[in-house]
Amino acid sequence: MGKTEDIVTIILECKRLDIDVVSPNINASMGEFVATPDKKILFGLAGIRNVGIGVVEDIVAERERRGKFKDIFDFCKRVTEYQGEQKEKRPPMNKRLIESLIMAGALDELPGSRAVLMATVDRAMEVASRFQEDKDRGQMSLFDMGGSAPSMDSSAEVLEEAEEWTAMEMLNKERDVLGMFLSGHPLDEFRPELQGFTTCSLEEEELSRHVGGTVIVGGVVTKLRSIETKRGDTIGAGAIQDFHGDLEMFFKKDLWEKFRDTVALDDRVLVKGSLEQQRMGDGVQIVVEEVIQLDRVRSDMVSHIHMVLYSSMVDDNFTDKLMTAMEKYEPFEGERGCELVCHVETDSGNVHVLALKNKKVVYTPELLQFLRKELGVAKVWVSNRAKR
Repeated sequence: MGKTEDIVTIILECKRLDIDVVSPNINASMGEFVATPDKKILFGLAGIRNVGIGVVEDIVAERERRGKFKDIFDFCKRVTEYQGEQKEKRPPMNKRLIESLIMAGALDELPGSRAVLMATVDRAMEVASRFQEDKDRGQMSLFDMGGSAPSMDSSAEVLEEAEEWTAMEMLNKERDVLGMFLSGHPLDEFRPELQGFTTCSLEEEELSRHVGGTVIVGGVVTKLRSIETKRGDTIGAGAIQDFHGDLEMFFKKDLWEKFRDTVALDDRVLVKGSLEQQRMGDGVQIVVEEVIQLDRVRSDMVSHIHMVLYSSMVDDNFTDKLMTAMEKYEPFEGERGCELVCHVETDSGNVHVLALKNKKVVYTPELLQFLRKELGVAKVWVSNRAKR
């Protein structure tokens, strides 16, 4: 497999082409990336950090020999047993490798959450080691004589208890070993805000068209640090990532003093600034002028909820459901309300914009889910203005 950075670039290109890349899976993945029957790309096990191709070959060979792995104990025992049967010495399946597989989501098909599986690694490795030692000593039960595995106390094969990871913890661990978020993204819940408040995405080609101008972009903060200059000033540098790419951030002295205590790693933010070529390197960077938390955008800045409708959808039933929703989500006195804006597309391709100004609604994720599922709205986003 290539370098992690190269793999990330390829995956981002797949996403740009609307080709889904599926998380790695020890019961399906090969060493390399492969296409699935439903025209998706299955992440290769050898593309996971700390996972060597030698162990991957053993995992795949044992799976093809005796079928899918049933749980983490079955996985560790069988791969260890397979390696012990080989004439040539095989690279061991160590703790770091198993943990990396778990963090990548490659064991998600097995019983137990990622946090539970991570807490069980030591026990699973101990079970596998004792299992192999018993086999090497020839301690076989009557049942084992039929060709199945050596016996040992099955009470040891119990998953440990563990505090569940938060969604952000899980995604960060996934990014640590894959180089990017794959099974989900910290920005998923803020897609409506990103569509309505940003002027461009972080896709490389799109950014290149805005060099020299002021942009508003959104992302999760992936890097952030202070830099001492030769003059003794303190400036800031960092990076943000969205669904399409990454962008370096540069904070001048006064702006870094303003934001250094209000922005942290993993924050989900809007960033306003000028886009320019980096002095060193071929990339671009944003010279930061303003940083706003996306939580604050949602709570304080959203005033309009936009939805795209097709004229064929709008009938009495649709209108009744919409009115019911507007009554259900009507704000209480003193509560912030938003206008609904309908962008109605006709068969001829024209778009008519209709702002429902007489009644306001409270912006909640539940309202957006209702609009999508119950009303069949194709696209929903939010902004601070009625125009698109």
